[in-house]
Amino acid sequence: MNLNVVNNVAEVPTVQRTISAWQQGKPRSDFQSSARTWGELKRELRERGWDTNDVNVTEGNSKLTLVNDDALLPTNIQKGDGFTNNLIIIMTPNQKIKSGADYKALKAEIKSLCQNPKTSAAARSFFGNYTQMSTATMEIKLAQWNKTAVEPKASKVEGINQAMESGKHKVEVKAVDSNQVIKTQLNQALQTIYAGAKLLQNIVDSLSLNDVPSDLELEKLANMLK
Repeated sequence: MNLNVVNNVAEVPTVQRTISAWQQGKPRSDFQSSARTWGELKRELRERGWDTNDVNVTEGNSKLTLVNDDALLPTNIQKGDGFTNNLIIIMTPNQKIKSGADYKALKAEIKSLCQNPKTSAAARSFFGNYTQMSTATMEIKLAQWNKTAVEPKASKVEGINQAMESGKHKVEVKAVDSNQVIKTQLNQALQTIYAGAKLLQNIVDSLSLNDVPSDLELEKLANMLK
């Protein structure tokens, strides 16, 4: 961080940036801030309705834990091939670790995600070498994983609702016509009668003009049409 020194006092440069705040049970909130210290940013978060009491606060891009109100907020954080001044503030419940039980539970949960065929590829890429992570880091990564796993579902449901409201997807419900079955059966009967009439016509056409079918022959023809 580059500091200007005036009268032997270091001045922290003011940076206008986007703050993305996240806390379990609340939707993410993005807002602009020029806060320079964690204390200044904490006051802004409280004014916006965020609970900053009894929580662990971590900045997601730098992985720094914010505790001291006088602590300077990070700037020029390396992200990918570039740098960013935007901050991701993750607030998680302040729970005491009991004899390593939380570490084991977090590790087991991540291991389960990495071994699950449905999530293994994405989880291994996301968590990396999680066995070398601290408890706090694993907790943050799990919170981020759970957040990204829930948001797509919510977006999908929201997209379906919007499509339904816009009329792009309409469900057409057709009333069942009680006469339709009868009509179908009659059509099938007519097709059978027509086929029989054609057969009879072909037989009659094959007879010579001098041949007059006897009653027995007519009876045989009738039996053929049954």
